[in-house]
Amino acid sequence: MIILDLLHEKIARDPIPISDTLKAFLNDFDAMENWDAFLHKDQIILNSPSSGVGIIDSTKDNEACYVFDEISELFFIPDIGFLSISKDRSIGFFDPENKKVENPIHLKKVLSVDSEITDVAYRKDWLWVATSGSGIYLIHLKTGKLLHYDVSSGLPTNYIMALKFHDDRTVWASTNNGIFRVIFSKNQQNINFENINYFNNKNGIPITEFIAGKSFEDSSGKLYFMGNHGLLMIRSQNFNRTNFTNNIVLTELKANHKPIPTTLALQHMNAIQLEHNENNLEFYFSSISGTAPENLNYSYMLEGYDKEWVHAGNRRYASYTNLLPGTYYFKVKLTHEEPTDTNANELEILIKEAYWQTAWFKGSLILVMAFLLFLLYHVRVNYLLKIRGIREEISADLHDDLGARLTTIQLLSAIHKNRFKNNKEFNQVLQQIDSEVLESTEALHDLVGSIKMNEEQMEDFLAKTRRYISETLEGSHLKYSIQINESLSQEGFSFKKRKDLFFIVKELINNIRKHAKATKVEVILDKKDSQLLLLVRDNGIGFDVNFNSDRNGLKNLKTRIERNNGVFSIVSNRNFGTSIEILIPFDSVSDIKSFLGFWTWNTKTKRIISKVSFKYGN
Repeated sequence: MIILDLLHEKIARDPIPISDTLKAFLNDFDAMENWDAFLHKDQIILNSPSSGVGIIDSTKDNEACYVFDEISELFFIPDIGFLSISKDRSIGFFDPENKKVENPIHLKKVLSVDSEITDVAYRKDWLWVATSGSGIYLIHLKTGKLLHYDVSSGLPTNYIMALKFHDDRTVWASTNNGIFRVIFSKNQQNINFENINYFNNKNGIPITEFIAGKSFEDSSGKLYFMGNHGLLMIRSQNFNRTNFTNNIVLTELKANHKPIPTTLALQHMNAIQLEHNENNLEFYFSSISGTAPENLNYSYMLEGYDKEWVHAGNRRYASYTNLLPGTYYFKVKLTHEEPTDTNANELEILIKEAYWQTAWFKGSLILVMAFLLFLLYHVRVNYLLKIRGIREEISADLHDDLGARLTTIQLLSAIHKNRFKNNKEFNQVLQQIDSEVLESTEALHDLVGSIKMNEEQMEDFLAKTRRYISETLEGSHLKYSIQINESLSQEGFSFKKRKDLFFIVKELINNIRKHAKATKVEVILDKKDSQLLLLVRDNGIGFDVNFNSDRNGLKNLKTRIERNNGVFSIVSNRNFGTSIEILIPFDSVSDIKSFLGFWTWNTKTKRIISKVSFKYGN
């Protein structure tokens, strides 16, 4: 093995004989991949990504070899020595003299990247790692903090071949298609890319494809990057930071795919107004710079629509559809720059409202709707008043006319009883007439009551039911108790259900009074499982519930309960009394409102109807 000194064009030291041991070691390295050799004191250090690191001690006769196959990449950094990257992506410090690797805890597996590592560079505690496919990683060697920059951060490509610093704020990078310069600022916790200038064959660069890890700096400060077809030399000190300031301008604005005519160029305008139907916008922009505009990466934002910057790559237009009326601000910048660093025009766009979108139109529409609702309310109230008047007329006619006729029949019957009191057969007929008249009077009273029942509140209905039970049983020998849950007055129970329930109570109470021969009666009105519970119990003679009777009482009872979606049960035994339990569901508020109308449930409106009805009756 011969070691050459290319700088002085001579052999650096005596040739090293190739023994069988050394040949076997060298044969382990893949001849098809690039591998590096380092001369460190009396040691020769070889490295390839697949075979690891080998050390040859040239001072020993047996050419002792040491292999570190867990190391993937090895780099020599003047300030810190040999830096190693293990195959598990842990970063460590390699000591070839003591033949060991130190892996600090905070640097273990910090670099989680699958792409090939092509080069590293070091500057003041920060390690810059170039990759082929994942951009650049920055690692703080003392804390393990990791930063990542790629095309979404403004880099022209993710394929970085080599890195070389010019000074503490400038680094150059070769890529698979040109080179670029990064100007950055640094503090203890972060590194910010302030400016990126990209150059390729469009800028006259003769070499655009470069070899991984091949770069160096000579004593005069010139930087060299090795390419596939030559060596590129850069005089970095001749590049002034202000030579490549990028001025971004808006070149065209379209609405609904048609250019918007303006009296001035867009870059000289601060604001523009558009009609409500000009809400599909396209913005076109470019860069007036010392580098090719297509080599730049752009980001844009439409304030009032976008919540964050939109990365467009090298695309130089933005489009928005179906924008709502309002004020927007369109901004564009280079992806790696802060908005304050870019000389871009901020364009204010005002999209006017259509007349039906204006506040005065919406206010007028609300007023019209309110007037229509009031008119509908007024019509509804008048309709209810008219229906109430008709009911009252019918009720009064029935009460006065039929009531008077029934009273006349009852008087005539009483007169004829005195005249024919000795005629038993005739008296029996008159007695039947009196009974029918009495039942007809009660039926008339019930009919008039049912006509007026829909005007009652639930509280009034419960009071009327209690009163009816008391009046019916008061004159009999029965002892009775009535238990009514007062909270029932808060539940919804429609007019039809109240009417049917009242007739059910009447039927049951009258049956007990006439047929049960009971001495005690108990009536309970309560709640059970969101339903109204009616429980009637007596200690009478009972009856056979399985006996088919021709009487209509039970049939009517069953019909009234089932048409209100209720259920009932009867428990009765001879001489042990009867217990009847009935459950009828409460109405929801929406059901009641839909049946009787919303306004009849409004307390204030009820008072209005009552006052108007009083005037109507007068």
